[in-house]
Amino acid sequence: MAIIGALPNTINNGDPIDAVPVMGNLNWILSQVNGNALAIVNNLSDVANAAIALGNLGGLAIASNLSDVANPVTALSNLAGAPLASPALTGTPTAPTQAASDNSTKVATTAYADGAITTQHTADQALFSGIGQCYLSLSGGDLLLSPYNGNQIKINGTLETIPSAGVSLAPTGLLATTLYYVYAYMASGVMTLEASTTGHSTDASTGVEIKTGDATRTLVGAVYCPSAATFADSDTQRYMVSWFNPKEKPLRYTNSGTLTPTTTIAALSGTNVSFLTLTGRNSRVSADISIVGNTNGAIHYIGVGVDGVRKTLQTTTVYASASPTSGISSTYSDNTLSEGVHTAQIFAAISSGTGTVNAGYARIDGYIKG
Repeated sequence: MAIIGALPNTINNGDPIDAVPVMGNLNWILSQVNGNALAIVNNLSDVANAAIALGNLGGLAIASNLSDVANPVTALSNLAGAPLASPALTGTPTAPTQAASDNSTKVATTAYADGAITTQHTADQALFSGIGQCYLSLSGGDLLLSPYNGNQIKINGTLETIPSAGVSLAPTGLLATTLYYVYAYMASGVMTLEASTTGHSTDASTGVEIKTGDATRTLVGAVYCPSAATFADSDTQRYMVSWFNPKEKPLRYTNSGTLTPTTTIAALSGTNVSFLTLTGRNSRVSADISIVGNTNGAIHYIGVGVDGVRKTLQTTTVYASASPTSGISSTYSDNTLSEGVHTAQIFAAISSGTGTVNAGYARIDGYIKG
């Protein structure tokens, strides 16, 4: 049993405390101790009854059925505390800082919020590392780097915002028949494009493709100038490619005059398209031709060549009483071409006699990734 306070040596009338018979008279003893003791009955009913006990101690008045204890709202109100429902806290209340991965209804402290922001920023940095939300195209004779699926690009280890109007580069001063790599960099806080003959490489620390030896320049594309200070990007001259977000850009050619294949398999003069490709990019070329011959049983040949070297060959044998005609096609696809400019051509021949390809009957269809 716990004893509240220290008992004195005497009781109120001065008699020694050990002279008082105490067995069975605990209530009387406590009532005599300086007149301040808790009045309880021999069966300790005060202790068993929290309402009476607290009342005798001058404490919180509660009902004998402990309704204050059973009802926290009433208890808090009697104690002048904040309500449990929608409390209006004042001062500087604190709370435990939850784990960074916690996604519950627990109270979030300022420390938790700061940690969550830092974690998200780190994730965003990782997400955009080496990725450019942009596309390089030709617009009005100039190169234009435009936002694409976002507007962020990593330059010199920092995510930079591409202006909504894009960033342009004119061909002024560029040399004829020269391959240039196009890089984006920041000049006094302004995004700028640069055409350089210096090649590119991967920055080991960021994974970003950069100008070799200069991490302040991020590769965004490449361009080939067929003549001085001139950009070109057409169906027959695909001389501009984007490093980021490459698209399938068509290659197309149709002959406008008569062609005369010989008995030797060779490139038909003028049947070519030229294109620029980057390492690992796929290129696809299909050739279709219709040859009108003059010899029954002659074999007609068609193939696709790249840079003067035939890559494919298809044949057909024609029979007719007069002017035997063939329709034949061949397709070539390659993702191993070296980085630079290439030319695709139609190869054709007949085994005997003479042949003619009329206007509109020699065609190239294909695409490059840029």
